[in-house]
Amino acid sequence: MLRSNRFPALLSLLSLLVWSCTSGPEPIAYGQDECAHCRMGITDRRFGSEWVTEKGKIYKFDSIECLVKYYHQQKSANDQGTIWVTTFDQPETFIPAKDARYLRSEKRPSPMGLFLSAYNGNIAVENAQKENSGDIMSWEQLKAYIEKENRF
Repeated sequence: MLRSNRFPALLSLLSLLVWSCTSGPEPIAYGQDECAHCRMGITDRRFGSEWVTEKGKIYKFDSIECLVKYYHQQKSANDQGTIWVTTFDQPETFIPAKDARYLRSEKRPSPMGLFLSAYNGNIAVENAQKENSGDIMSWEQLKAYIEKENRF
């Protein structure tokens, strides 16, 4: 009898461990969550982003600019975690930041004023560039640009 009672408890503990160690993003509560960097409310579904640490802590941001600044200020060499961005043309859809392509266009203002938006792939970002002009960047180019700007 004692043995049969252990299985549900063990299964519950295992489920909790798997759930708490997720490395993916969680939905942003737009209008309720606040940016971990600037403390502004996260309201625009086209710009939300997240950093999920290796320990599973999730930091949410209102813009790509805030994400990059906070990540560089806070990360340790041993905790890279995963970084996620929302695509401009598919709001609330997260993709890995390193896989996204980015557009800097003054026709597409972003919450912190660097005019940055993320896209899932070359075709999407090239279409956005045709409509709005601007510069296309990779994740590495984007990080260097934000660090160079150093406006906030």
